[in-house]
Amino acid sequence: MRWPTTIGVIGTTVTLPEGYSMAGVDRALHPGAAATAPGADPAPPDVAPVPAAEVLAADRPQYYDWDCRQSQGGGLEASEVLICEDPDPPASPTATVMLTGGSHAGQWQHAWMMLADTYDWELIIADKSGCRLQSTENAGSSSCAAWNANLIDAVAERAPDLVVTPGTVMNRSTESIEDGAPQRWRELRSTGAEVLLMRGTPRPDASVADCLAQGRESGECGADPSQIAAADPLDDLDLPDGVHTVDLTDHICPDGTCDAVVGNVVVWYDDSHLSTSYVETLAPLLDAELQANVPDLFR
Repeated sequence: MRWPTTIGVIGTTVTLPEGYSMAGVDRALHPGAAATAPGADPAPPDVAPVPAAEVLAADRPQYYDWDCRQSQGGGLEASEVLICEDPDPPASPTATVMLTGGSHAGQWQHAWMMLADTYDWELIIADKSGCRLQSTENAGSSSCAAWNANLIDAVAERAPDLVVTPGTVMNRSTESIEDGAPQRWRELRSTGAEVLLMRGTPRPDASVADCLAQGRESGECGADPSQIAAADPLDDLDLPDGVHTVDLTDHICPDGTCDAVVGNVVVWYDDSHLSTSYVETLAPLLDAELQANVPDLFR
């Protein structure tokens, strides 16, 4: 389904079809990440957040139900790179975007879907559960390492214009770059695709859905901001031309706090991943970052 979309960082108006988490939600009452934009009005007080705690655990990306994710772990037979195809690609895409690198890449699906519709991009996903871009040193025995080795050929075959993957990982204590990941990024770039590294996102200590369902305050249910490095570790790397970075941390943990609710929208649906609802409210902010950092995508 195609639909008209107007994207602006402040005063966002988005008409979403059924199947999107924020479809039918009053964005004036539930601005989510739009409330973190410079100059934005604060979210109205005394508004119950969405999604409600009893349905929050199900607020996850659409592609989880498409039977196209490679399983976590497993033997080398689980190292094949499976592709989640765009269910409604444009007749003549202006670009093809691939999300890859585990569920922390896939958590961004709905923001990219909204932008893909706006700019006539094809959006595909290659996800092995629990497997980030990393060293292939143990490709003979590790299904994740073998999947990483196979990914480069899969990208070369599909020839996306842009590959999007997490650049850092936050594991509740520190923020780091996965061992071997920079080599994978260079290999992805060698296929001709540009590469976008999205800074990792903080992880709560426990399920946000369970925490809120227990009636606890949202400030108690969020993530510890100390896991966020003082400076983005990607800033210290000498990245090749065509490898870009985007950091949306200030819109996930505004003012140095990582509350479970921002702009009357719940930020995480479990103990690790952003809720699809909140990701949809991040789309205009992601759009602005892409316009500034990956201008070749807009043509």
